[in-house]
Amino acid sequence: MPTLFLLITEGFRIRNLLFSDVLSGLNRSWRVVILVPQESVESIAAEFAGPNVCVEAIPTSRNRWESKFVFVRRYLLSNPARNRTVSVFSSIMKREQPFHHWLVRNVNPWLGRLSWVRAAWLWLEAQINRGGEFAKLFEQYRPSLVVTSDYGSQTQEIRLLRQARHRTIRTASVVYSWDNLSSKGIMGAQPDRLVVWNEIMRREAAELHDIPLERTVACGAAQFDLYGRPHELACRENFCRRMGLDPARPFLVLGTIPPRYYSHNLEVLDLLTKAILDGRLPRECQLLVRMHPQVMDTGSNADSPEPYLDYERRHPFVRIDRPRVRKWGRLLSPDRGDARQLAEILAHAAVLIHPGSTLVVDASAMDCPSIGLGFDGYAQRPYDESIRRWWDFTYMQPILQSGGQPVASSPEHLLELVQAYLVDRTLHADGRARIRELECLKVDGQAAQRVVEALIGTISN
Repeated sequence: MPTLFLLITEGFRIRNLLFSDVLSGLNRSWRVVILVPQESVESIAAEFAGPNVCVEAIPTSRNRWESKFVFVRRYLLSNPARNRTVSVFSSIMKREQPFHHWLVRNVNPWLGRLSWVRAAWLWLEAQINRGGEFAKLFEQYRPSLVVTSDYGSQTQEIRLLRQARHRTIRTASVVYSWDNLSSKGIMGAQPDRLVVWNEIMRREAAELHDIPLERTVACGAAQFDLYGRPHELACRENFCRRMGLDPARPFLVLGTIPPRYYSHNLEVLDLLTKAILDGRLPRECQLLVRMHPQVMDTGSNADSPEPYLDYERRHPFVRIDRPRVRKWGRLLSPDRGDARQLAEILAHAAVLIHPGSTLVVDASAMDCPSIGLGFDGYAQRPYDESIRRWWDFTYMQPILQSGGQPVASSPEHLLELVQAYLVDRTLHADGRARIRELECLKVDGQAAQRVVEALIGTISN
């Protein structure tokens, strides 16, 4: 039985590759060696290790130049003609890192347009560090294929891909989210095959990362496979009973993101609550706040649930959904049941409200109306501090052009849009269908199988 390495460096990759059917599909014909941070080995092994699945620690290595390499790849070498996301991110430097901002503004417009400069830089990086710390693992397991759960923006993925190439071993990378290729700079090491969600991402891989189209394959999103199996979801009555909602009354969903990106989640909750109380929205409306899974940790993304729970205590029509998060040593991931709960929320909600998150794709996959927040709560912020800049990101443009994602420019506009969807939930359904086709490829429950076929096909191709 041949062996493959599967590198997991972040908790959401557990959801995408281990909780989905990808791991079980690979394991049918391959021995899988899962590589995770040292602190997570015991937890991951307890859950996933088996006859043909083992877990090993990622070797540690330090390079004092690594952060400088990341800056060059992300800001100096990204193609400025096509990558609006990085340009918007760099505007924040003007306030926080003025010298870096000056450097980006003056170097990137000409250097980032030269693909040969990117290729030369990646070659130079590879000469400095070929990932030699992985040598013992390669010698022990003799893998025929190396798979990373990131496209090559993180240090461990880059070094593992370089070591595999040094040993002429085939490699594949799974891009785990729709926004990655246009938000994290160029990849530090190119795999033999890149597995993406859709055709937009294939074009981004070619235009932003210089990867030939024939080395990329669109498979859809494995984590959305549940959306293609609606018969497995709870009916409205059972779901509402579980969540403490009245199934006879419509409910709105407010999806939050970490306060470091949008610090006005509570202000929007306050706005919606007051609108229901004073009749600007129908008084029979209910509110369900879906907190982002990343805010459940204690790191830079943390968001205290207590202020939200206070709204729940004071208003019987408000409910808070706190995603169940598992701690796998150093890795944090939503647990298996959380994806099903999100699918049921979107299946039964009247409308989703969110400040520019991946929830727009989830909602479209479930044909749930969604409204983007294009204002900063009760505040007026300059562009480089405002949520407005998020809607200028590269990956948001197809969403906006689809006609399926209106963006509220003010509190009054938000309430108008909510009222419209309460009257007709099918409003903009054609646009949501375009988002499904553009971003998800297919929502048929078979994306994980296509990912497995693409990974295994890396050997024959």
